[in-house]
Amino acid sequence: MCGVISRTILFCAISVCVVFAGAITHAQSRSGPPSFQVETGLIRLDLQVEEHGIAVTGLVADDFVVYDEGEQQRALYFDVASDPVDLVLLLDLSGSMDGKTRAVAELGLNAIRMLRPEDRVALMAFTAKPKLLVPLKTDRGPVIKALHRLFRCIPNDETDLYAGIDRANQVLWDTYDNRNASAGEMRRRAILIVTDNLGGFRRNEERMMGALKGTDAVVNALILDPGIDIPFHLSHAHRQQDVKRITALTGGVSVETKETRSGVPAMLPLIQTRYSLYYRRPDALPGAYRQVDVALAPGMQQLHPEARITVRPGYSLP
Repeated sequence: MCGVISRTILFCAISVCVVFAGAITHAQSRSGPPSFQVETGLIRLDLQVEEHGIAVTGLVADDFVVYDEGEQQRALYFDVASDPVDLVLLLDLSGSMDGKTRAVAELGLNAIRMLRPEDRVALMAFTAKPKLLVPLKTDRGPVIKALHRLFRCIPNDETDLYAGIDRANQVLWDTYDNRNASAGEMRRRAILIVTDNLGGFRRNEERMMGALKGTDAVVNALILDPGIDIPFHLSHAHRQQDVKRITALTGGVSVETKETRSGVPAMLPLIQTRYSLYYRRPDALPGAYRQVDVALAPGMQQLHPEARITVRPGYSLP
């Protein structure tokens, strides 16, 4: 199971990619052209920067300040995301989504239209149990047909957000090809969940987060207004599943929306416009958990005073 997969795979894939592909530029500054070096044993941070829901583009390594366990790190390599994306579109069809299936399907169709030709997409739906509707592929036809069929779907059953996310992550792992990574092809893995965030009781969260660390998948969420007041969920919030919590832990973004037209155009660029920053692996024992903090450099903070960086809060050394 992917829940016990070590991040060793990720680090090895990064090192091999740098050695054989040479496709990652040395940490760039605005004072000169990038150079190329061969390094191994690197830590990669997958960063996304947004301000008022809009991706901040054009940043370079000098625009970030990175701390690993409180110690400032020097960026060795920096790259703007250009890798293709493996995306699982995860749709909530539980009973609380009654009357919202058209909006959910339209959000899915809008997402499909914004993907690039090289991106792969899978379609899943979930209630108390998740169901894979279309496996991961570049062909958009089956996904579009399945989304059109959802217009007539009547939501029912209970909600298990975490089961849906866990199964979507399993789809990403099952289709990951180590040979392509060794040859220099890196694919970013992301989950986009459309839900009202009215999940069931929190359970198996630790195991699910372990699985997400194994694939390095980023969870993003479009949260539809439930349109009703549910005192039970509010009074038991500390015990409830919360997709916002999962997006934060994986370095993703959650966007609350009432409009099917505006939600996806705000979300997809955030998934596709990401930065990769690499620094030397710290000298620490295997299995040690390392906390990471990333901020904009003072000059860039002045230009973007309300910008927000999303990144995993930490990682475990293999």
